[in-house]
Amino acid sequence: MKLVLFDCDGTLVDSAGLIHEVMRHTFIAFGKPEPAIETTKSIIGLTLDIAIARMDGKPHADDEAVAMASHYKAIFADIRRDSGFGETMFDGIREVLDALIAREDVWLGAVTGKSRRGLETILEGHGLKPHFLVCRTADDCPSKPHPAMVTECCDEAGIAPRETIVIGDAIYDMQMAKAAGATAIGVAWGYAKAHDLWKAGADAVVERPADLLAYIHWELLMRDELSQDIFGTFIPEPSHEDPVRRAQIQMKRPLPKRFYESVGMEEREEGFSITLDGKSVKTPAKNLLTLPNREAAELVVAEWAGQGEFINPATMPITKLANTAIDAVSNSLDDVFDEIVRFAGTDLLCYRADGPKELIDRQSARWDPLLAWVSTAHGARFILVEGVMHQEQPQEAIGAYARALERYRDPFQISCLNVVTTLTGSAVLTLAFAEGAFDLDEVWSLAHLDEDWTIEHWGSDAEAESRREARYSEFASAASLFAALQAAS
Repeated sequence: MKLVLFDCDGTLVDSAGLIHEVMRHTFIAFGKPEPAIETTKSIIGLTLDIAIARMDGKPHADDEAVAMASHYKAIFADIRRDSGFGETMFDGIREVLDALIAREDVWLGAVTGKSRRGLETILEGHGLKPHFLVCRTADDCPSKPHPAMVTECCDEAGIAPRETIVIGDAIYDMQMAKAAGATAIGVAWGYAKAHDLWKAGADAVVERPADLLAYIHWELLMRDELSQDIFGTFIPEPSHEDPVRRAQIQMKRPLPKRFYESVGMEEREEGFSITLDGKSVKTPAKNLLTLPNREAAELVVAEWAGQGEFINPATMPITKLANTAIDAVSNSLDDVFDEIVRFAGTDLLCYRADGPKELIDRQSARWDPLLAWVSTAHGARFILVEGVMHQEQPQEAIGAYARALERYRDPFQISCLNVVTTLTGSAVLTLAFAEGAFDLDEVWSLAHLDEDWTIEHWGSDAEAESRREARYSEFASAASLFAALQAAS
């Protein structure tokens, strides 16, 4: 069972215009200069009094900020009715929600800096209220990034934070999720930049609502395997008529015992299929678990052979990646390919610090050679940006990058490279890795240059180190499978 918690403004609905209009009227009423819309967007997600204080240049919400928040609430409904601004659902969100609602192993919830009345107005207006089973708002919990909204939703649902995905468009959403111990997915169609979401701790950043389904499917794939044996026969799972109790039972379900003696492979026309005691293994979607060549199949065989008394999917990342390539990416190859290309438009390497000088110099010394390489090798000339304001890259550069990536357009290779891209935040680093221009550890180091600089000056903590270690393990597994795919059969 997974709990999927959505932020509201900037994630489900586009409400920036309405929020800014109410903020503008509020600031004018208190004799203050009108805020810029970018300033308004930067605070969306925070509890209202804290948001107003930040916009007014104050570190904390004082009495004036509280009074302004009360005024904002008092005029909100009238401005919504009269201004023409609305809270329109982003294109594609309805389809995502419908797909998740249809799953019995997913609960939906909301975590938002809005008031409960404001959230319910939006959910009711879009016919979604019955489907959001747990919700926390500014009326219930401290402001983001405090983790209380997430942890209280988890407690109510009976689902652990480690089985929870938080989806949001703000750095506060990412920080809240990580503080609670949940998975954090940033969305790039909201009000923050992808670069900022990565820096705030996002486990993934998606460009389009449809990409959310692919990621959540990825998270659920291996859990689905525990509901079936690997030959595709359904095994009933513990259940209960009470949905909360059902979730609690499923959370406590033990790992399946190892039921096979030998692991092997069977050569077929399309590749090498994995076998257990001579029987072909199936993916969660009941396709044969077949790898393109012997070297790749040997990696999967090693994972199955390495299981002890119990089968632990957490120790089988290459099997998980192969399942995803077969069941998901093969059906949406163009979309996943295009997602990698879109990363080139907001590539980590192009966004440079505006200080201090030591960091600026380090970025130049280590990142400039990569951009020079992609320019020389592929004619992709990207523009550097100081700070985090979005700069559209030349279409010629994006096109050149896409042509270079084209040679890897198959489900398995693109699945591997998509993992590398999302974990590094850089399409350029991904291409450099794929072509062997930079080795695995150098790519990882380059992707974490900013983070390493921060650690050098401010130190690290055990939780952050653990998250980074887990990301590196996933990164290295994708790299291992990619390398095996390049070997001659």
